[in-house]
This record gives sequence, C-alpha cells and structure tokens, in this order.
Amino acid sequence: MGGALRLDHPEKGQAVLAKLRPTYMADAAPFLDPRAVADLAPTIPAELLLDVARELLHRNEFALAGMFLEFTTPEQVDVLVAGVSDNAGLLHAAARVHPSDKLSAIVRRIPEVRMREVLSAASGSRDLHAVARSILSRIDDDLAQKYGTEFENINEKERSR
Repeated sequence: MGGALRLDHPEKGQAVLAKLRPTYMADAAPFLDPRAVADLAPTIPAELLLDVARELLHRNEFALAGMFLEFTTPEQVDVLVAGVSDNAGLLHAAARVHPSDKLSAIVRRIPEVRMREVLSAASGSRDLHAVARSILSRIDDDLAQKYGTEFENINEKERSR
C-alpha cells in the first residue's frame, strides 16, 4: 500500500507514513514490493526509519532492514548509524546491501570510531566474522584496506586474550 500510495499520490504518501507506528511498518515490510522500497525508503522521516530499523533488527529481519538500508539517503544513514546500538544487526543488514557502490557510500558515512565498534561485534563469532568479511570484500579498495586492517587488529586482540 505504502509504495503504491507514494507513487500515485506523493504528497499524501508522506502524510500517511508519518501516522504509521514503527511496529506496524515492520509488520508490513515483508509484504512490500521490493521495487517500491526504492521510492518509499528515502521519503520516510529519519527518526521514524530509525524506529522501524530497530524493530526489524530486534526481530532479526536483517534482509528487510538491508532492503531499506540500500535505499536510504545520506542523512538517514547518519541517523541510523548514530541511533542503532545493535552492531551485529548493523553488520547483518549492511551485508544485504547489494550494489557495492551503495555499500561503500554507506560505509564512508560511518565515523571511524563507530565503524570500529560495528566491526568489533564480529570478534568471537564465526558467523559475524563471515558477515564482516563479506562487507569488506565488496567495498571500495581504500575502505577495504583501511577497515580490513582494523578488522584484523580487532581479531588479533581477541585471539591474544
């Protein structure tokens, strides 16, 4: 519904979105046409998107969270990165962003200190280690080199404990 409303009546779509509860949006997310998310996600107010993202990550709906993340604006990324404390969830969602250029653009928006925190969620977990490796293998070379080194340093510290 949200995607069709947004496409046919953009001015009304924004008003309707503002009235929806984050839990309802998370409930409805699996039923959205993925093509509509490209038009819908950038129009969701950042604070509302943050609440929806928290709910999706709480439900371990990483593919859905990643689908929204793929189409976020830079400003929405900033709010999400600052407001989501679930580092493992962020890794899982980011791993589902498919275009490498979009994934790189998202990683570039993350402050270095915050990126280290997110990557540190992978230490001690084989599954999250693989998720982080997937992300690092698909981002731009300069980012992969920078954060790959950081990631190895985090893992080395974990192994030496």
